[in-house]
Amino acid sequence: MGKWKGIALGVTLTGLLLSGCGTSVDQQATEDSTEEKAEKKVEETVTNENGSSQETGQDGAQQNEEGQSDTVRIMEKNLQYELGGEVKEETAFLKTSTNQGYSMYVLPAYELNEEEPGKDMLTLKGQEEVSMRIELLPEDVNWTEMEENTISFLKAVSDTVNPVTEDGLTIENGSVQEVEKDNERVTSVLIKDKETPVRLTIFTQKDADHRKAFLEMGKTILKAK
Repeated sequence: MGKWKGIALGVTLTGLLLSGCGTSVDQQATEDSTEEKAEKKVEETVTNENGSSQETGQDGAQQNEEGQSDTVRIMEKNLQYELGGEVKEETAFLKTSTNQGYSMYVLPAYELNEEEPGKDMLTLKGQEEVSMRIELLPEDVNWTEMEENTISFLKAVSDTVNPVTEDGLTIENGSVQEVEKDNERVTSVLIKDKETPVRLTIFTQKDADHRKAFLEMGKTILKAK
């Protein structure tokens, strides 16, 4: 597997001001109502430093009014994936790449390490040949050229490059292709996200198929602002 890898090396609440109204018929009821509104507002709205409101997305990132994700994320998140024909759900923990300036959620059985400038490796602990290379791409990436480059890399492993359509291995805003040779499998994923475009190269074996776990973790990659 090593030879194939070498080929392509705060919370600001909105004002809850009570107008002066002289005397109150039931001051306690008013205070209770105010507290309930405040608690609800904390759950629904977060205001960033420049005053724009944000809502927390499913991946734990906060989204501003334009739908863009900021870099404030919760420290852990449950990920569901399939391994060995069994559906699993585990808590993944937020990790940050200082090499490329992004964060992602990593399951306990894997570890994130810098490979070289512009490339990181997410590996299965104790089995480094089962891994995923992570490459953040420029926002103005030419996807046609990137797809051609990716196919050329895959063809260095095998002439037969196949699109992947299996459930759990497809991605809505990208493409997945792979090659096989003997017991080895190399899978390339292009995530064509406007803010965080990325190429993932997954190195697995037929008897150690961690592709779906890698892809679920890869989907959580978010470029720092």
